[in-house]
Amino acid sequence: MRDHGARLALVALGCIVAARVGIELASRSTTVVVRASAVWWLVAAIAVSVTVWRALTNRRIVVAVTAVLLVLAAHGASHWQALMTPQLGEFSGVATAVSDAQSRRGAVTVVVRVAGERFRLTQHGTGRGALLAVRTGDRLVLDAERAALDARRLRFVAGRHIQGELRNVTVHAVLPAVAPWHRAANRVHEMIDHGLRTTHPHDAALARGLVLGDDSGQ
Repeated sequence: MRDHGARLALVALGCIVAARVGIELASRSTTVVVRASAVWWLVAAIAVSVTVWRALTNRRIVVAVTAVLLVLAAHGASHWQALMTPQLGEFSGVATAVSDAQSRRGAVTVVVRVAGERFRLTQHGTGRGALLAVRTGDRLVLDAERAALDARRLRFVAGRHIQGELRNVTVHAVLPAVAPWHRAANRVHEMIDHGLRTTHPHDAALARGLVLGDDSGQ
């Protein structure tokens, strides 16, 4: 029983490493051999693969596990490639907020979905007013220019599936969320924010992270 559990754990670890290797290869392309972190991931992948191969004695299982690892590596690479190649250029239409607006250092930031892709929208100065009350699921009627992120910034926000940023944004209107689950979630957020209004900002950010899973303020 213990051997079976250990093998499953090795397979799971191999899947994680395989997906990460695919991402590393896609993100670094021809420079993979000179980048330390990518080399370490490749070494880890080889080590895990050898361990899994030796731990599994059934050849059919070995072939199946190898196929799964290759598929996950390819999936990681294709997912990273999709993050790197968003649709760029001018956009006029409706974007859907996929995060609540966050106010920090004189700017308001919200992540929006445009034509199925996620972009970060940041407004400074007088343009902040239209975004301050935006909640997840709200729709923004806007004109903007879609721009790609550089490799360093893309790696930083990849966990949130953000593919680029919106520039030269003009927000014409903000419409409330249509989906009932978005409206219900937003009411809960408002209730919690109302209850935390007199709490120290650091404590309030921690509470939002624990209750809502929102760690953006931490």
